[in-house]
Amino acid sequence: MVNTRWANVDNPPPSEYHQNKAMVRLDVPKTPTPGTAMSIWNKILLGLIFVSALGLFVTAALTLHTHQSWREEAQGLEQRMEELDEEIVETIEAVSEDNVIRAMGIEQLRQRLFAILIDRGRVWTNCEPEQINAETGAVRVRTDFPDEDNLPGRHGIHEGTILYVFEEDDVEAPLNEAGGRYLGEFKVTEVADRLAGMEPAMRMDARELERLAESRGPWSLYEVLPPDSHKIVRDMDKDYLRQVLPENVANEYLFDGERMTRAKADELGLEGRIVDEEGEDVADGEEGAYVRDLRDYGTLFAAYHRERTLWYDRQAAAESDKEFAEVSAAQAARQVEFRQAEGAKLQGDLEQLRREVGAVVGHEKALDKKLAELGQSIAELAANNRKLASEIVQVQLEAQQRIDERPRRVAAGAAEQ
Repeated sequence: MVNTRWANVDNPPPSEYHQNKAMVRLDVPKTPTPGTAMSIWNKILLGLIFVSALGLFVTAALTLHTHQSWREEAQGLEQRMEELDEEIVETIEAVSEDNVIRAMGIEQLRQRLFAILIDRGRVWTNCEPEQINAETGAVRVRTDFPDEDNLPGRHGIHEGTILYVFEEDDVEAPLNEAGGRYLGEFKVTEVADRLAGMEPAMRMDARELERLAESRGPWSLYEVLPPDSHKIVRDMDKDYLRQVLPENVANEYLFDGERMTRAKADELGLEGRIVDEEGEDVADGEEGAYVRDLRDYGTLFAAYHRERTLWYDRQAAAESDKEFAEVSAAQAARQVEFRQAEGAKLQGDLEQLRREVGAVVGHEKALDKKLAELGQSIAELAANNRKLASEIVQVQLEAQQRIDERPRRVAAGAAEQ
């Protein structure tokens, strides 16, 4: 059996529930032991228990504080995660207020990027020209898109594709050496490993062929001809625009987006619109933003090529007419020389003719005189002939009478016999 009693750590209390004293329950054997030995062990044991209890208390307090801190941190992180989830949704979709989008989200930006890529089309940059035919404009270009597994055309260029070729611009070079020139519209005729063969889609003139042959690359190949844009030109340096743009259209680009009146625009020779914030035309005398007319370069190039073809035809016809006129002029000059020589000869013939005419006239006068004399002689002869004829008639009448009278005489003589 064990005898249970209460003892104070320092001295046993007079009562079991002594206040302000740390009491412990001690189970001691009933066997009587020396009091001094029990007190030391009890003190050691109580000290160890107190130290352990204090450590456990401190550990429990630290654990509770840590738990509380982690709980608060977890609550903060959960709230932050909710906010991030909302931000992610807003970032993916859009930030809107009252169904009005204030900031475009990833989806809207992706759609806009797709639209931009569709409008721009594919572009092959850093292409090196090879084997340029200076007479026809046919060329082969090497791309930096390697083919894999011996499958040609991995660069994405296919036969029959129409590509618009530009020189790549060197922004650090002087303006007259910077490049960036438009070289023309080409049709892909062959596709090989890292290579694409092309020929001009429209006939090139001598100047275009010379510019093509002089270009050393690199080139950029555009699937879609870059469109005209207000924003791109408005962001460019004005001095640079003055240097590269023709003088007759430079003001359209320099004043694009500037505020002015219709009268001011007419004074500057600007073709375009003056609009308000809603994009509507302003009334005369009111101020608005000048908006130049955008140009469809593909349509313009095609129209210019047709006009140039007609101009070439007219030029060829004019040159042919010129050659024909020159030949005709040479022939006319030879005819003039011939006619002049002929005229000189005829002049001599005319003099001779005049002399002959003079002789003929003199002969004619002599003939007229002779004719007059002959006429008089004929008249006299005719008078003599008429006189002789009268005399002959008279003689014939007398002869006829004698002839007629002889038979009567014969008959009368016969009758008398």
